[in-house]
Amino acid sequence: MPRFSLPARAADFLAVQAEAQRGAGDAKEEKQAMHWHRSWSVLAVAMLFQAVTFGIGIYSFTFWVVPWSAEFAVGRSDVMTVYMTMLVCMGLFSP
Repeated sequence: MPRFSLPARAADFLAVQAEAQRGAGDAKEEKQAMHWHRSWSVLAVAMLFQAVTFGIGIYSFTFWVVPWSAEFAVGRSDVMTVYMTMLVCMGLFSP
């Protein structure tokens, strides 16, 4: 007779874990057989559009300040005020 016996729930848990370990090989074979799901393509396109949007809207905005100020006959500070307002609104309305 063992000196230590597990409660019924713990013994059931260990039995389930042991069975899961035995069946782990089947799960690995199923994962290897999986095919590309179209939702991954949707995710890739969404990430691409987000990168382009942020690249054009935020990171390259300052490249356009001088041409816009010359085109609309306003100072650079006026154009940068629009940019600052956009950034503040993004910060306030983002989750």
